[in-house]
Amino acid sequence: RGGRHGRGVLHLRDLGAEVVALYDEIDPVFSQRNPDCAVGENLSVLVKTVTAEGAAFGVGFDGDGDRIAVVDNKGRILGSERLAMILFEGALSVEDRNVILDIKCSMHLERAVTARGGRAHRCRSGHAYMKRMVLDEAAVAGVELSGHVFLGEIRGRDDPLHTALLVAGWLVGQTRPLSAFVDALPEMFMTDDIRVAMDKAEIDALLAACGEGFDGGDVQRIDGVRLVWADGWLLVRRSITEPKVTIRFEGETRADLGRIAQAFADRFPALAGDIDKALAKLDRNA
Repeated sequence: RGGRHGRGVLHLRDLGAEVVALYDEIDPVFSQRNPDCAVGENLSVLVKTVTAEGAAFGVGFDGDGDRIAVVDNKGRILGSERLAMILFEGALSVEDRNVILDIKCSMHLERAVTARGGRAHRCRSGHAYMKRMVLDEAAVAGVELSGHVFLGEIRGRDDPLHTALLVAGWLVGQTRPLSAFVDALPEMFMTDDIRVAMDKAEIDALLAACGEGFDGGDVQRIDGVRLVWADGWLLVRRSITEPKVTIRFEGETRADLGRIAQAFADRFPALAGDIDKALAKLDRNA
């Protein structure tokens, strides 16, 4: 995706790539597509084109050009976490370097950083917080769940074209397709954000109760309350844009995820219905 005469297509072609450009005319109202590349449905044309053309990979940028989505040669959307794991395979060395991770990112991404000799630091969600921490910690990268990838080598900027070029340049030196590296990534069992409308007093009470900890979870207060176990975690945080609370769960296995979510639902039964819907959605998309 990008302008026909724009820097994205030209720079990829400079690498010797054959580029199929989608929506390559300037369209300020996005009449042909929704530009939010974090929503899988908005990437359907990109996915179909990658598989139809036999492309090595596909890349989508959002409307203002600071977020990225990557599709592998089998048409699978990677998302920020899997994309970062791929980058850390070799395009970006994290050895003895700091890496900043969104508080909502998978524990598997944190493990990938540690396994390659890096130091993972969690950051509260939000563009400004992430970029600031990347700069303050002289980090090689910062990864936000929404599709922002901040790069230390370009002074903490979230430039999706630069990220796409890193992927392309790295793939040139590989003997296996991108899908082979994706196949080797760990399976993740994590819900989407569960957003529940609450007034301020209710949110305060929920956060206070979670902050007391339960079932042996380690309590972290980087952004809201995050309870961490060896086999998973849960996060409860206040939305900064609307009067809602945001909840997210991850487990080592689907059973671990279910157990953590059920423990939370037992503690806060008014939220059980929303949690059940999130788990059902995860199972449908598996």
